Amino acid sequence: MSDYVQKARRATVGVSALGWIALLCLVGSIAFWLSLFIDLLAPPQFFSPQMVQAFLAVMAFSLVLPLFWSMLLPSSPAGKLLQKQQWATPGVITPTAIAAQQDNYAPTGHTNTVIFRLTATGAQTITGLSGAGDGRLVIIQNDDATDTITLNHESASSIAVDRFRNSAAANLALAPGFTATYIWVGSTTSRWVQQ
Repeated sequence: MSDYVQKARRATVGVSALGWIALLCLVGSIAFWLSLFIDLLAPPQFFSPQMVQAFLAVMAFSLVLPLFWSMLLPSSPAGKLLQKQQWATPGVITPTAIAAQQDNYAPTGHTNTVIFRLTATGAQTITGLSGAGDGRLVIIQNDDATDTITLNHESASSIAVDRFRNSAAANLALAPGFTATYIWVGSTTSRWVQQ
């Protein structure tokens, strides 16, 4: 198993654990403040002004204050959860078989994917991959039993930011069972650069 795949799997577990811990802490905070304010402010009637006040205080202490804190530390797990930012969560997708040339290739689920397990109907070509982001890593695997998938070098058929820059400065023919690893590099390059 390649080193990239092992790193991607470790990152998935770490990110998932942090997300669950942040969610658990958020739920615990809501439960704490809800019980505190209901005991202090709310009479037995469910829809009373005190109950509304208790509910608003719970929202302020459980969500607004952590959200403010997350703006100060946006890279914290709570900050990412509350701001609904996406982590670069490694995932694996197996899209439908490629039956024609793919320009700006964007299969369903591609934005959160690291490993693309691809199959083809006959020899096919991909000229670019959508979903660029500085430092994003993707592993493209030809999971087909017989057909080659070619990743074109600097093809004008895809928009500039979706193009592949292959290490041999030529089209890369992925034989069945082989993989290619790319990292999207921004600034002046703005390409998927083969590793």
